[in-house]
Amino acid sequence: MESYSISGNTLSGPVEGTILENGDIEWNHGYTTRREEDDFKHLKPGQRFSWNDSEAYAKENGGQLLTLEEARKVMKGKALYPGED
Repeated sequence: MESYSISGNTLSGPVEGTILENGDIEWNHGYTTRREEDDFKHLKPGQRFSWNDSEAYAKENGGQLLTLEEARKVMKGKALYPGED
């Protein structure tokens, strides 16, 4: 097992790496570790909920509510349900 110290976006240890904006790590030996895509599952409950009920519904299904910024990042400009949005 290797240990690394982090300073800003630099990893220091047996080799050095730089954490890129997209979450990938570019190592000084020429390799790049790719960040895995986030695995999001959007649930469409079919009814309207209050914020508290929405939060409870998300937690019951092992999830969480996203901020607008987080949701935009996940959606990447695509519609959740093409033809409905």
